[in-house]
Formats: sequence, structure tokens, C-alpha cells
Amino acid sequence: MTSRFLILSIFAATSTASLFAQEPTKLKLNIPFSFHVGQTTMPAGTYTVQNGLVAKQILTLRAANGAGVHIGFIPNSTSRPPAEGKLVFSKYDGDYFLSQVWTPQSTTVATIAKTPREFELTAKGRPADQTTLVARRK
Repeated sequence: MTSRFLILSIFAATSTASLFAQEPTKLKLNIPFSFHVGQTTMPAGTYTVQNGLVAKQILTLRAANGAGVHIGFIPNSTSRPPAEGKLVFSKYDGDYFLSQVWTPQSTTVATIAKTPREFELTAKGRPADQTTLVARRK
């Protein structure tokens, strides 16, 4: 029983240390158009994006007015981390969909899953244009 307690204590201590070692990154940017994130439509405005606030593979996107959404993402990697953060949007016939979030100095790229509406537009042969906005550390 004592050895089991000791093992659990060591595991808890090392897990907690690694949790606090990963400081969330907070980015700020102005998005000049309304856009879709999952089933939510967000208006144009100033936003902050923060990773790791709720869970490791969840981003928090918050508008200046306080409205926000949590976004699950698929982590991908790049061999060349960007110097600045950026958000990439796919645009179909005037509708913007958040597709990627790049964090400065990080090799992890947060890829947002396509929505059913995006799949529908793609199936109809509508090509997507990419729009990239630079995000500054807050």
C-alpha cells in the first residue's frame, strides 16, 4: 500500500510540473469580416486566441465584447515555425471559415476540422481561397 501511494505521489508531482511548464499563448488580432467556426458564426471585430486554457487540443477564441467559443483542433506540425502568429481562413463565395491557427515560434499548427457547410461547398466544386491574418502576442 505504501509503495503504491509513493508511486502515485511521484506521478502526480511530475504530471503537475509538466502541466505548468506549458504556458498558454495568447494572440490578439482584428478580423475584418464575419466568419464561421464549427456551427458558430462570429462577427467582424477584435479577437484573442488562447491555446491550452481549457485543454491541450482546444483553443479559446474570444471577441472584445466577451463572446467566445472553444475550438477543438487537430495538431499538425511544421518544420519552420513562424515568427508571428497567424490565422488562416478558407473563403467560399464570400463565406469565411477558420481553418488554421499558427502560434509564433511553435512547430504545432492547429488545424480546424471542416464544417458540413464547407464539405457541401467543396462538393459543389466551389474552390476555396485562403486569407491569412497576422496575430500579435498579447
